Amino acid sequence: MREIKFRYRIRNRKYGKIHKIIIDINVLESGRQSEYFNILDYEILSRDEYTGLNAKNGEIYEEDILEYEQTKRRFIIYWDEDNLQWAARFIKNKPRYTDGLWRYEFNKAKIIGNKWENPELGEAK
Repeated sequence: MREIKFRYRIRNRKYGKIHKIIIDINVLESGRQSEYFNILDYEILSRDEYTGLNAKNGEIYEEDILEYEQTKRRFIIYWDEDNLQWAARFIKNKPRYTDGLWRYEFNKAKIIGNKWENPELGEAK
């Protein structure tokens, strides 16, 4: 069974500082997320689910942008509602949808950013 966890980007309402935290589903379901942050003090900017897959340099979450080192091809990870699976969309002149993630060799790809913190990486060259 894959591990279910989420990566949150939250902003402190008083000071404006942005934090990134990872919370396991067991913590969320038990209501213990207040051990990590007080929801009244923070605004949730994004919530990305862990895909259960790993790249060369870490865990892959939805909206992550990856790059194959040899070819320099970039792609963004997303949840494909039509096929109910994690999928990759290559970033080219026009974004092109591809098959599910099981087709890719992530040990040869590197996470270079994500849609929220590095939107410029998702733009076509």
